[in-house]
Amino acid sequence: MKKYTIQVVEDELALSNTIKDELTEEGFNVIQTFNGEEGFKKAKEEKPDVILLDIIMPKIDGITMLKMLKADVKTKYIPVIVLTVHGDLEKIADTITLGAEAYYIKDQQSLSEITKNIKNILRIK
Repeated sequence: MKKYTIQVVEDELALSNTIKDELTEEGFNVIQTFNGEEGFKKAKEEKPDVILLDIIMPKIDGITMLKMLKADVKTKYIPVIVLTVHGDLEKIADTITLGAEAYYIKDQQSLSEITKNIKNILRIK
C-alpha cells in the first residue's frame, strides 16, 4: 500500500503533535507546519495527499491559505479539510465554497472521525 502524506497546518504545537501521533499510528507520513505562510510553501514543495488546515493562524490565516492553494496549479487538486474552533455558519459556507472537502470544529469531532474522513477522501480502508 502507498504511504500517503498528510500535511497538518496548525499553530498550536500540542494539538499539532496529537494529530501527528494519531495519523502516524494510522500509517500516514505527516508534515507539520505552524502558520499559513510556511504551510503554503511546504504544500507547493511536498504536494501532500491531504491538508488539515486551521483557520486562525499567524502570518497567513487558513482562509487566505485555502484561497492560495486553490488558485495555484501545483496545489489546487490537494484535498483540504478545515479543522478549527469556529462554528460560524458563514465561515463554514465560505470554506466549502472555496473548495474545502470538509469542515470540522475542533472540540466537536474526534480524531478518529477525522482520520476516517481522510481515508474516505483517499479511498483507503
